[in-house]
Amino acid sequence: MKICPKKGSNSALANLDLTTPNKFDNNYFANLQNNKGLLESDQKLFSKNGASEITNIIKTFSRDQNVFFRAL
Repeated sequence: MKICPKKGSNSALANLDLTTPNKFDNNYFANLQNNKGLLESDQKLFSKNGASEITNIIKTFSRDQNVFFRAL
């Protein structure tokens, strides 16, 4: 959102995980819980108005990286 320039191009990139951008881990889900999700759609899914099933998955993946990896 604020990361993407208004007059960007198709070559502009933004990391989905700002805390560990060069590591494949479960921090993306922790970021959603801390209201730091980059994609507005994902952040809304985790909001109090989001589906409880999605919220539970995000909490589980955030809490246990091994569960996240096994789900891949």
